[in-house]
Amino acid sequence: MPTTRAPTLAPTVAAPATDATKPKHIDTPTDIFRWSVMRAIRNSEPAVLDCLDKAKEAGTIVDGTATFAFYVTTKNAKAVISRASVEASPFPDAVNTCIQATLASGELDQELPEGQNEFKVLRELVVQKGAITQYKLQSYLPI
Repeated sequence: MPTTRAPTLAPTVAAPATDATKPKHIDTPTDIFRWSVMRAIRNSEPAVLDCLDKAKEAGTIVDGTATFAFYVTTKNAKAVISRASVEASPFPDAVNTCIQATLASGELDQELPEGQNEFKVLRELVVQKGAITQYKLQSYLPI
């Protein structure tokens, strides 16, 4: 008759200390600025949708890829969106003017990176068959 033995437990291994071995993520001033810009322009998105809805109601076909620029400067010790422009767009002028107006103002929750006075930020809008398929921050460049 075979003898039965009680199972033995595997030896325990101490978990490595994660704080000492894993470097912490540090946001650079560029990262902080980018996130601040994204938060500031998020408020304009419903207004851009309204511009496209008004065009649909008027029977205007909006289709293609447009690039809009807006400029971030300092005013009263705060970073603000001071103006906007159309870089390239196949959209009708009325739609471009409406979207440009939605991007022309706003306030960031961070200051500009040290030594910078103004940034030009490009935002790309892709519309297919009247619906937004992409709306992204394309680039931002110090001026």
